[in-house]
Parts: sequence; C-alpha cells; structure tokens
Amino acid sequence: MSEQHPGNLSRRNFIRKSVETVSVVAIGNAMVSHAESVPVFRVIAIEEAFSVPGVTPPLSRDVIPLQDRWFEEWSRRLPDVAELRLADMDAHGVDMQVLSLTSGVEVITDPAEAVAVARKVNDYLAEVVAAHPTRFAGFAALPLQDPAAAVVELRRAVVDLGLKGVLHNDHILGHYLDEPQFRPVWAELERLGSRFTFILRSSPLSACVCSRDTPCSAGRLGDGRQRSAPTRSG
Repeated sequence: MSEQHPGNLSRRNFIRKSVETVSVVAIGNAMVSHAESVPVFRVIAIEEAFSVPGVTPPLSRDVIPLQDRWFEEWSRRLPDVAELRLADMDAHGVDMQVLSLTSGVEVITDPAEAVAVARKVNDYLAEVVAAHPTRFAGFAALPLQDPAAAVVELRRAVVDLGLKGVLHNDHILGHYLDEPQFRPVWAELERLGSRFTFILRSSPLSACVCSRDTPCSAGRLGDGRQRSAPTRSG
C-alpha cells in the first residue's frame, strides 16, 4: 500500500493515478491506492481540424461566424501542427490527435481540381503523421465530386499513405451520399475495412433526422428535400 495526501496531488494526476492502478479509494483526507499496475489508457482526440495554407481556402466568417478574437485565434491555430498544437496536447494530457481537414474539398465545383486538392491535402497529412507517428493519425479528404477518382484516392490514402479512414463535411454540391453514384465509394470502404466520418456543416440542426435506420441524416437544401446519409461507425 502507498499513501499520498490530496495536497500533493493535482486533479489531473489523481485521474491518471486512478487509471494506472487496479483500484483507488478515498479514506478520510488521504488517497490510498493498490500498487498493482494495469495498462495505462491513452487519451486520443478525434476530428481535430487542420488547414493547408495555399491549398485549402482560409477560414471564412461566412462559414463559421466568430467574434474577432476567436476568428484570429482559429486562423492562427488551424494551419499549425508541430508548434502550438503539440504544446496544447501536452498541456491538456492528450496523447494523440486524429487530424482531419477543416473544410475545402467539398465546395470545389471542378472535379479535376477537387482531385488535385484532395491529393495535396492527403500527402501533406501523411507527412505530418510520419514526422510525429506517436502523436498524430489522420482521416483523408476525398474528391467525391468524381466518385471513381474518390475510390482511387481512398485506396491510395489508406493503403499507401496509412491514413485511418475518411472525414467528409456534409453533401457534395447538393448531392447526398446515399445516391447511386457513390456506391463504389461505400464498397471500397467496406473492402478496406475503413471508417467514414460524416459531419453536418451547412444544414440546420432542426433538419437532422436520427433513427435506428438512418444513423446520420443530412438536412434540407433549398428545395426542401431531406435525405439520409448512411455512415460507417466501425
């Protein structure tokens, strides 16, 4: 048995100590813990946004309305990886972040341009992960404007670059992910055993529908349609 007084133990260290031991009990004003060790759990944050200066558009108030000080802070932090981000992770006890593009590819109207931008983003992300393999992993961006090219880029991102799946923001220029042209993408995701994370961006929360049959749904566009977008949560 070992004994430490609360005055010598911060709240964060108390939680970490709880994870590192089989059991922790509070007796009076002392914390008493059994010494037998168990595996330490890692803190992994997902959907951690980043941007690629010169490749993806800068943060826009039209997309995310923010007060000036927060807009400036987000604009400073989104492109950063190794300097501010790692320091923040260390300060808050985050072992790893799974990075994903904040936005950009899904709004490109030219399919060929979307393919080129997605490749640049995924190459950049793979370089970041390779430089800090114990601190970062990544979700790929896909050029879904061209579903056939998206299948090729998905395979490259997961197999060749080692990214952990895909994150996509909302619909694709008014097209929903349950439309027939996207079935090859879902088939390739299934074949690779890869995950697809879907983020609602431009649709109001009141327009979302969630049920057992539609685990995640896209909201209404201008014509008032409401279409479900199936997601892979594995």
